[in-house]
Parts: sequence; C-alpha cells; structure tokens
Amino acid sequence: MRSVLRPAAAALIAAAVPAAGEACSYSPGLALIHSALPTRLPKGVFVAEVEIDRSTVRESRDAVALARVTKVIQGDPDVSQLRLRMGPITHCDEPLANGAAGLLLGLPRGREGHALVVEPIFVHRIYAYRLPDGFSLPAECRGESCRVRTLPSPAPHRAKRRRR
Repeated sequence: MRSVLRPAAAALIAAAVPAAGEACSYSPGLALIHSALPTRLPKGVFVAEVEIDRSTVRESRDAVALARVTKVIQGDPDVSQLRLRMGPITHCDEPLANGAAGLLLGLPRGREGHALVVEPIFVHRIYAYRLPDGFSLPAECRGESCRVRTLPSPAPHRAKRRRR
C-alpha cells in the first residue's frame, strides 16, 4: 500500500507546482498604451497617438517593436514611425494590456533610418493606465541609459475593519 501512495503523492505535488515556463509570481500590469495624459506633459518626452504592429511585440531579451504614428502631440512633428526599445519582455509582461493603439509616451533615443527610436514609459493598470499629474522624469533618465518601466507603487492597501 505504501509503495502505491508515494507515486500518487508525487504526481499530485507535480501537478500543483507550475512548470518553469508557466511560473509568474505576479502579473505587473504594465502597458505601453496610456488611457489619458497627465495635465502637464513631462519635458523631454515624445508623446504621440500610435498603432503598434502586434506581430513585432515578442518575448525577447532586448525587445523592439514597431509603431506607426498617427498624430504627434509633443516632439518632432515629422515622425511617422517609431522603433520601441523595451528591454527584456517575458510572457509575464503585458505591454499590450491596454490595447495596441492609443497614446504612447517615450524617451527619444536617436534615429534608425526613418524611424525615431523611443524607450516607452510604461504605465500601471492600478493608475488606470494614466500617468499621475505632476509626473516628471528623474534626472538620471534624461541620459541614454535609463528606462522608466515602473511608477512608484500605489499607497499600501489597508485592510478594512470589520464592524461588530
């Protein structure tokens, strides 16, 4: 009887533990597309309405995606195409969680051919995919090496008190 229980227990444990390829400790909910703009746009940030080519957004170590600019809101008005340098993207990330068309904010990083190279500023679903009013770039992000991938986490969740 004991020899039957060990394989059954091992199978049960193996079924409960996700495989390495499936394991995500959490889904951060960071997206490229913003639902609205802050009241004042941060200086030095390229802002445009875009359509992202979904076929170019892939899991990779140095993810690059292409986007067509439909309207420039802040920055070079002659830009019609963007190359989005996103850094590492895994299956745990959700760059298109808020869709593939809409407002995109990013740090200009030069040109490649006719396209402007931009490091997108990701926005969190907790903020309804909108940068908070008063958002500004940290000084170190005005250089070439900074990526603004996350915003400060929101205020900690407080447990509700139970009424007695």
